[in-house]
Amino acid sequence: MTREVVTKFFEIQAGKRTGKIEDLFADKVDWDLPGNESKFPWVGKRHMKQEVAAFFADFHRHIEPVSFEVEFCAFEGEHAVAVGYLTSKILKYDKLFSTAFTATFKVQEGKIVKYHFLEDSYKLNEMMN
Repeated sequence: MTREVVTKFFEIQAGKRTGKIEDLFADKVDWDLPGNESKFPWVGKRHMKQEVAAFFADFHRHIEPVSFEVEFCAFEGEHAVAVGYLTSKILKYDKLFSTAFTATFKVQEGKIVKYHFLEDSYKLNEMMN
């Protein structure tokens, strides 16, 4: 089940499958995308499915994805880890940002209950001035 949900998440995110990505999340979620919240409004913690939906609805106001590649996924029961690389244009600063990332998932009863996305938030903060 975890493999199917995480695969669907990345397929919707990449535009390879239709659907609302927020429908993959439980009503209550442990979401964390660490970073400078005062400088980058898309980072931070979220706790409810509605907050996740708002994130994805608002994402393209701040970021233009250039490339996103999942290099490797590992699955163990209800847990999954994805490792890859991304490049995004940060629109406010009109600059490109490239980083490795790790995304961790926990899936219960077919819904994502935990999503942590780790990128080089220090580098992002330093580059965007």
